[in-house]
Amino acid sequence: MPTDEEDVDNGPDERIGHEEDEEDVENGPDENVGPDEMPRDRSFAFVAPGKYEWDEDDCSSRPAPVLTEALTSYSWSDSHGMVSIGVSLEGLDAVSDHALLVDSGPRHVVLTILGIGSPPRRRRLAIHGLANEILGVQLVRRTGKDKVVLKLQKKFPEEWRTLCSSNDTSSGLDHIPDPPSFSELF
Repeated sequence: MPTDEEDVDNGPDERIGHEEDEEDVENGPDENVGPDEMPRDRSFAFVAPGKYEWDEDDCSSRPAPVLTEALTSYSWSDSHGMVSIGVSLEGLDAVSDHALLVDSGPRHVVLTILGIGSPPRRRRLAIHGLANEILGVQLVRRTGKDKVVLKLQKKFPEEWRTLCSSNDTSSGLDHIPDPPSFSELF
């Protein structure tokens, strides 16, 4: 049993009467303080503010996504150097020029109309596997008639009997030749 004159060992964290282990308040904390002993701010609000402050009811107030619908009604005609594809659609005159997008390749043409109707919908006419190759497309608006015309410039000035080829693969890549057979390689 320890006597009153002897120091009692209270473990490594509780030393009584040792001044060398006390912190110097005027000079700040000891330099030997480990990262686990540093005080930390446990609020991580500065990292991702608002991350956990969302509400499920908030999702219902958002507008519905714009749907894409296929355009299947169109007309076409062949002239000497051009093939014309006409699309009539109610409300087309109210659509801005920036909302009419055209994409084309040697054997395909795509017309996309953004934000037509109420609620706004995206309408798309995609014709792949054209009967012959084209060089480019020009978009012409017929204001007052709710109509646009795609003027396809022919690569060769020959008559088109059909708009799409009979072996249409719907990929627009029917001009790529078939790979050689195994027996042709050796």
